[in-house]
Amino acid sequence: MAHDDHEGHDHDDDHGEDEPYEWAGIFDVSADDTVQWVAQKVDGAYADDHMKFVVMATTSDSEDDLEDTEAYADALLESGTCTEVDVGDAAITPAAACYELHFDTSVDTSTYDIDVAGVDYIAIFTEHDPSEFEADTHYLLTAAGEDVEAAHTLPEDGHGHMDDHGGHEHGGDDDHHHDEDDDDEESGPPIMIIVVVAIVVLVLIAIGVVQMNKKKSEVAPS
Repeated sequence: MAHDDHEGHDHDDDHGEDEPYEWAGIFDVSADDTVQWVAQKVDGAYADDHMKFVVMATTSDSEDDLEDTEAYADALLESGTCTEVDVGDAAITPAAACYELHFDTSVDTSTYDIDVAGVDYIAIFTEHDPSEFEADTHYLLTAAGEDVEAAHTLPEDGHGHMDDHGGHEHGGDDDHHHDEDDDDEESGPPIMIIVVVAIVVLVLIAIGVVQMNKKKSEVAPS
């Protein structure tokens, strides 16, 4: 799905290759009036200095509702009219709008309040996978600092996105090569044993033949 905006990212076949978002999730926020979006530096830097971000209210936290909002979220992300939001600005509202979060590069963690008073469920679509901005804190928290987990995500494996970076995506090939090496190691010793045994047998036969010929020469009439 929506990994085409960034080199090296894979796509989810179920959602096309031209989506303007990398990740989406749908959440039950009925117990809260405010939730907080969190982005952190990883290895000393943010994955990007800013990120497009769409949040909208939904009627449930079902997978169908998440997918039903996808086309609208695409249009908002591609509209070119995303409202810039800096750390410390007024709370974001789930009013089916596009925002561009600007991360504070002078601090390790940037947070943004989302006003969900009177809203039971929200869908969030992001330009980048939130796991790219997770050092030691979950990307969505309650006001009390508890993790808010997505009921469903796009792509369906959620943070599987991270597995697509670096050497991880080649894990299968590496395992295959390791298996081949292991097979070679396992098949090597038996062959060597067979060769050694064959040589020993041939040597013993040769010694036996020599001894037999010697005995015959000893008993032969002079």
